[in-house]
Amino acid sequence: MKEASRLKGYSYSHDIGRKARDNGQILSVRVETSLLCNMRCRYCGWNSGIPLDDEVGFDTLINFISEAKEMGAKSVVIIGGGEPTIYTHFKELVTYINQEDLIPVVITNGLTTDIELAKFLFENNCSVLIKCDSFKAEVQDYLSGMDGAYKKIQYGLKSLIEAGFTKSVPDDNNLRLGISFVVTSKNIDEVCDIWRFCRMNNIYPNIELLNPTGRSLENIDELLPDSKKLANIMKTISEIDEKEFQIKQIKQIDRSNHCLQHLYSVYLNVAGYVQPCGAIRIRNFNYKDNSLRTILNNDYFKKARSKEIHLDENVELTSFNV
Repeated sequence: MKEASRLKGYSYSHDIGRKARDNGQILSVRVETSLLCNMRCRYCGWNSGIPLDDEVGFDTLINFISEAKEMGAKSVVIIGGGEPTIYTHFKELVTYINQEDLIPVVITNGLTTDIELAKFLFENNCSVLIKCDSFKAEVQDYLSGMDGAYKKIQYGLKSLIEAGFTKSVPDDNNLRLGISFVVTSKNIDEVCDIWRFCRMNNIYPNIELLNPTGRSLENIDELLPDSKKLANIMKTISEIDEKEFQIKQIKQIDRSNHCLQHLYSVYLNVAGYVQPCGAIRIRNFNYKDNSLRTILNNDYFKKARSKEIHLDENVELTSFNV
């Protein structure tokens, strides 16, 4: 049995993450660039589309990344908030990250991805996580909130593959291309097919669950998958990995959840607020007022980064408990 591959720069192992945490370091940062988006996904947790008036400036992003590098960061995940590739300074940001010997990780809906952009990303040592919720045009278009989304996404995926993102590197367990898909009632029957496609094509499968915030709240009753069916699907993909691809089943690390971002990462949103991750939307620490090191030395972040020690079943980490 072999270890599951990772998307280079996107995730790190529990042991590496814990070591970084214990040494007061971080391994990656996630940055939002703007809420500007060219898609209107029905499951969007941000209600993205129109940019805010007070979004964080490019210089602030650069300063944040520079300080993160001083604290040990190896990669920068450009998560957008909206669609990163239509951000005014997108290529400038990617180029800067690469020149600083950090790994740029680009999360994109794929609408603007053509062969020219794919080659730019490849040449700048990016890892790319592209949206692909369905291999059925009508389902993808519906979930994306726009006609023609499926065709453009598939073209984007093809362009990334042609640029070389799925070429194998001997003895390297880190992939450079991933597919991200949100499980809903509309595409749950395709999850196993998408998973197999990724495993067979040297692509990292990034499965996401519906986040009941933002625009998804308007569609939650329609899109929320059956819990028992979802549990069975999660079990099935583990079996697929073990039986079809000889990949070790990933076991839950602690009682809270499997996500390890809290150990080694930190999140900067479009308004400048620093959060443990994208889902924990606290508004108590703004990078405009404090250095990253000062913020991470706050008791709240110390607890968030050690939640396996501090988390109680009766206390939600999403609230400001210090």
